[in-house]
Amino acid sequence: ISPKWDTFAVEKSVRKVIEKAAEQSGLSDNKYKGRVDLVLSSGNQLLILEFMRPELSLDWDHLMRAKRYFHLINNAIENQTGSQFQYVSGYVVADKLDKKIEVRKEIRNAERDNVLVNDWQTLLDNALKSWDEYLHILVKRGDGDPRLKKLLDN
Repeated sequence: ISPKWDTFAVEKSVRKVIEKAAEQSGLSDNKYKGRVDLVLSSGNQLLILEFMRPELSLDWDHLMRAKRYFHLINNAIENQTGSQFQYVSGYVVADKLDKKIEVRKEIRNAERDNVLVNDWQTLLDNALKSWDEYLHILVKRGDGDPRLKKLLDN
C-alpha cells in the first residue's frame, strides 16, 4: 500500500485480541460481514487496516464502532507491558465517506488517536504516487539497471 510500510509483515500473534475487539465493538455483527482486517507489524508498531465491505459508506455508526475497535485493541496492547508493541495505529478504508459535518469532524478527531480514514480511491491514488516516487529513487540509485528502467517505461 505504501513504501513506508515495506518493513511491515503480517502479524498473527494478536489474532485473539483483534477478534475480541471486533466482537466487543460490534464489528463482528452480520451487518459488517465481509469486512476484512489486515494486521501488520514492524518493530514495536502494530498497524491495523480495516477494509469495509465494498459499496458501504463510512457513516457515523461505523466510524464510532471502528474507533471503539481500535481503542479496545490499543488498550489490550498497552496493558501487556511484556508485549513488543508499544504503538498501535489503524486505518479504515471504505468505498465512500459520509459527507455529514459531524462525520467529517469525527474523522479529523480520530486522527489524534492514530485512526486514519481513507476512501478506496484516495488510498489507491496515494499508493500509486508513493510507489512511483519510490521507483524513481530506485532507478536513480540502480546504476542503470535495465529492469528498473523498464518498470518506469511501463
